[in-house]
Amino acid sequence: MDKPLFQMSGAILPMAESTPCDLTVWPGQVWVITGPSGSGKTTLFKVMAGIIQLLRGKIHLFDRDLRYTSPAQLLKLRRRLGVMLEKDGLIPTWTVHECLELPWRYHDGMTPERVDPKLIQIMEDHGEEPELLGRVVATLPLEQHIRVGLLRALQMEPELLLLDNDLVCSLLPRYLQVSFARRLQEKQCALVVRAIPGIYSILPAERVQVAVILKGAVAATGTRDSLRHHPDPLVRKFVERFP
Repeated sequence: MDKPLFQMSGAILPMAESTPCDLTVWPGQVWVITGPSGSGKTTLFKVMAGIIQLLRGKIHLFDRDLRYTSPAQLLKLRRRLGVMLEKDGLIPTWTVHECLELPWRYHDGMTPERVDPKLIQIMEDHGEEPELLGRVVATLPLEQHIRVGLLRALQMEPELLLLDNDLVCSLLPRYLQVSFARRLQEKQCALVVRAIPGIYSILPAERVQVAVILKGAVAATGTRDSLRHHPDPLVRKFVERFP
């Protein structure tokens, strides 16, 4: 049986009042994270990425307890993640090539001779001109900037892809169809994405699970259909908010 990629039981923010629901992400799943502003959605993504510690409770990433994981061990776990938060992580004064090669050199110790053909292939596979690699990030139009950020999250074939960026929604069909969709179908990876208008129409409906974040905790989890009948009207509101 597959092992979960991520497990969490505990509060996200200090204001959490009720007992939080557990959140478990399995290979092949797509999770949509929704809830009101300030409820802890972005904090949840940072917790999942191992950037900040869970306030209280238990958390496992790739079957490792993050409470007892050393910096060196956490670095190895992050090699298996693809992350794009509200800020895309690109360095404005660097070229696209420099931004994309950094993970390969940092995690895998690749030389430029090995990285260069790999980056060219990645660009071509995703319908981007290889000449884009020479552009300085700060000179890119907004959509192209977002595309490069998504490429950076996808390029190392992550087992868990975390997307907490509103602008990335319209690019998902184009970018996920290359290899990520196949790997998702084969249960080699999972996707966690912030809820934004139109999100459900571009995701594989049979794989989508929803987590509703309220007052600093995971208040409810389940399929969209099941949460439409949840006893908490606020949960129902945020499930129906994004048709």
